[in-house]
Amino acid sequence: MINWIHALGYIAPLFFLFLYCFATLFFLPTMVVTLAGGALFGPIFGTFFNVIGATMGAAIAFAISRYWISDWVHSKQNKHITLLIRGVERRGWQFVAFLRLVPIVPFNLVNYGLGLTRIKFSHYIVSTFIFLVPIEIISTYFGYAGIDFLANSSVLYKRIFLAIIVIFALAYFLYQYCKQKRSKSS
Repeated sequence: MINWIHALGYIAPLFFLFLYCFATLFFLPTMVVTLAGGALFGPIFGTFFNVIGATMGAAIAFAISRYWISDWVHSKQNKHITLLIRGVERRGWQFVAFLRLVPIVPFNLVNYGLGLTRIKFSHYIVSTFIFLVPIEIISTYFGYAGIDFLANSSVLYKRIFLAIIVIFALAYFLYQYCKQKRSKSS
């Protein structure tokens, strides 16, 4: 896939930004896209494209939630949701900053969830952009270092590295699956 995207030439970054937005909107794992950004474009341009792509996807998801989903959710909400939304609105950009710096809630869910609040769009976008930068730098570098390691290491190290990645990926998906099962049973 990396070679295919590189073959796109000058439109590769545009395709990548589209891919990032698509992943954000459809709840696909954006960390995979971020790592790919580092592998494709290197640590500097990869970080730039990752931050732009993540911010664009976040903005679109926020707008969809605010203008198409919000009325329906507010008509169904209960006391607990109302209290949560009010608490988020009181902190505004600070809450956005916290969720971006400490990603305890999935990125995609945060984008749609914050669209249900009355946080100003400009505060949301600026906070998202600024506070995504640290995690994007780190994640992009991991993508870059991973592809560099695979390209310049012996076969044994490549197999060990891939095994570690597979184990972490399986652990992550198992965790998500169990979390989903737990939330459905409660």
